[in-house]
Amino acid sequence: MLTAKQIALYIGWLGVFFILGACDEKKDPYPGFSSLVAERHELRKSISKERQGETAQSQEPEETAEVKNKKSLAVVYERQIEITDAASGEPIAKGVAYLNKEGKITRIRIYRQ
Repeated sequence: MLTAKQIALYIGWLGVFFILGACDEKKDPYPGFSSLVAERHELRKSISKERQGETAQSQEPEETAEVKNKKSLAVVYERQIEITDAASGEPIAKGVAYLNKEGKITRIRIYRQ
């Protein structure tokens, strides 16, 4: 004869089987999504490797490289400047003015006192 403990185990296992049998296998609402994500990840890796392998010169068109060289030559001189108040004549700030060959200011960097 079966003991109470064994009967409880059988009933428990039957309950587990009924619960598992009642569970429906839910279909994936987005079939193939994980494969698309994996493909995109691999593509991004390959693009990253290609970009690392290329040199900076080969990525830029010649025209933009020339413009950048001309732009870098635009700043030739640096002058220390002091900004003063017109009314009182007191210094407000100090900075650096970057000048081109013609003597025109191309950029000013201000440092507060």
